[in-house]
Amino acid sequence: MIRLSVTLVIIFCSAAMMIVNGQSSRSSRSRSANHAPVEQKSDSRSAESASTEEVYEFRGPKRGSVLSRRVLQDRSAEQDEAVRRIWMNMVDIPGTNFKMGRYEITQGEWTAIMGADPSNFDGDNLPVENVSVEDCELFIAKLNRLSGRRYRLPTRTEWIKAATGQDEIVLEAGKSNTLSDDVNYENMSWYAGNSGNRTHDVGSKTANMYGLFDMNGNVQEWCVNDDQNIKSEVLTSGGAYDCEKMRLLMEAVTTAGKGDRSSTCGLRLLHEK
Repeated sequence: MIRLSVTLVIIFCSAAMMIVNGQSSRSSRSRSANHAPVEQKSDSRSAESASTEEVYEFRGPKRGSVLSRRVLQDRSAEQDEAVRRIWMNMVDIPGTNFKMGRYEITQGEWTAIMGADPSNFDGDNLPVENVSVEDCELFIAKLNRLSGRRYRLPTRTEWIKAATGQDEIVLEAGKSNTLSDDVNYENMSWYAGNSGNRTHDVGSKTANMYGLFDMNGNVQEWCVNDDQNIKSEVLTSGGAYDCEKMRLLMEAVTTAGKGDRSSTCGLRLLHEK
């Protein structure tokens, strides 16, 4: 059990995360990032939150060369095959000093920056997975250098705030560990009961109160420890496509090493206002 500013429980999904050290047995594949996440309208519980969206364009054959950074009104705008786009849609989380990514980072976005995709499942709009925190740090460093921004992984507390609107979660013995009785898992989450044991396009379910998609299910998301003195231990939050409904709890946390990878783990980015 890890003691942070929140009280946490360790809950494993049906595949027990299947975290392994080292490289994926599946070969890396190159992809473009031409497709945008599927936009879905949020339900009546969702509140309007200010958001900003920038697109970073990269022109081949040399990867990592910035063509432009601008706001586009139409994601379907024509482009030639040499241009790869990364859409960074950041949502202002009320009462905080940060913005959180509206979507999990996709395989297309990862490939545009890193040149190859280590994911177990295959699709530009699927969340990237099978990446370690060390891999994520390399991705973020390259993105920051190219974009001029300062993106990073969220802390556990920041993630909880974006997921629930709460500053902390306290679990009481003998009580249900659900965050809210009105969470509609079928509409909001890809989990063991509806996922077909695989990931799905980001943004294809209903958003949460701030307009963030896939905060429950699809892939677990890497978070860093709130205790800055703990450098080697990282956390995952949010549950994944292989989790049972009763275990798809946003307060569930699994500890791992910075080099660990899993087909159930991906990432979402944050930057400070």
